[in-house]
Amino acid sequence: MFIPFLSGDKLPDPEIVASAVSEDEAYSNEIKLLYVAATRSKYGLYMTHSGTLSPLFPEGADSYDSHDEEEVV
Repeated sequence: MFIPFLSGDKLPDPEIVASAVSEDEAYSNEIKLLYVAATRSKYGLYMTHSGTLSPLFPEGADSYDSHDEEEVV
């Protein structure tokens, strides 16, 4: 399973955040959608981003591995 475009400028969707009642509500809904996508994976999960990682992912969390472009061979 590949989930692309997890960059700060794409997720959460700026249009959804702008039209939501609150930023917390928009983030909550976007996290739910991401959770559904991630839990559909049976064999592996690859999530990609370019630039800044989405604020939906806590920095320095040990629950996921992050690899810079230079590290991937």
